[in-house]
Amino acid sequence: MSPSSTRLRLGLISALVIFGLMAGIGISEAQVQPLDQLREIDGGDLQYRTHVYLAFHQVGVEQIVLLPPEGFSGAVFRTRVNGEPGWGEMLKERNYNAFMFDHVGCGSTIAPPNRDIVTLTDKTAWGTMQIMVATEAQLVIAQGFSAGFALLGKSNHEKGGFAFVLIDPIGPQGAQDDLKVSPAEWFARRDPLDDALWKEWGWGKRAHHLRKGTDLEPQWADSLLNLYEADQPDYGTVLLTGIDAAARVRDTRFLQGVPVLVVRTNAADQDQIRREDQVVAWLESAGCHVDRLKLRDVPGAEHTTALPWAGAEAEVVLDRFLSWYQGVRSPVEGR
Repeated sequence: MSPSSTRLRLGLISALVIFGLMAGIGISEAQVQPLDQLREIDGGDLQYRTHVYLAFHQVGVEQIVLLPPEGFSGAVFRTRVNGEPGWGEMLKERNYNAFMFDHVGCGSTIAPPNRDIVTLTDKTAWGTMQIMVATEAQLVIAQGFSAGFALLGKSNHEKGGFAFVLIDPIGPQGAQDDLKVSPAEWFARRDPLDDALWKEWGWGKRAHHLRKGTDLEPQWADSLLNLYEADQPDYGTVLLTGIDAAARVRDTRFLQGVPVLVVRTNAADQDQIRREDQVVAWLESAGCHVDRLKLRDVPGAEHTTALPWAGAEAEVVLDRFLSWYQGVRSPVEGR
């Protein structure tokens, strides 16, 4: 074996050992399964196992973490419901490593029964920080409540991400006004899967009736509804009602100077637009460099829904994000 191939092999093993130690997987597993041969791994602890999907290109390229929105597994980033490559595979094709995360209580990350939302929130916040720090992510793309957890993670660790793309974000606790409804009323929005949810995602006024111009066909919209997990712990309520102080950023020093792209989907309603404005003001007060993007203004992405990773225009949207990232990355290349 040549010295260069030996170094590459050792690099792969070292990378996974480091990630394994951070995420809680066994060293013996890490020693025999380099990252380029893995599709997914478990982490966390025995009670709150976390799950990560990988689209790994090679050691030495930039790492990107993808955090899904409310009710979805990170697996939605791997392959779109129509069978075409998702953002994870697209990133791999573009010479990035992608790590796609399942929050506690969704996908293959289990939420044990009889656990309170405060404990689950703490575990999700910790798990989100682990994946960002362990991978030394250069870019984190997060949607909905995941944006709040991504910023919480960054506020607690210097290596929690160089830049962030936040899609229709809910910020950390205190980054926006609290809801004027009870947690029970907020949670009731998601159950059952009715016309309101269909409309909220920007698909149309009622189930099985898509609005004109959407980049999803009805059968694929139905498939996404089937993937939606309405019983996921209600982390949005935690961020928006102040029921758990652990969801509040206590120190903004690691947020200072961080580039953030705040993205508005075509389905954002007035409540979300107001929340977005508040989150942007909070980010700027924390010292972040904030850019804003409306997907309706992106050529080729005018027809995306609230789930821009799901439809026919997903590739255009991702490339727009990467173009922004390279623009903010280039002034500090080699940092």
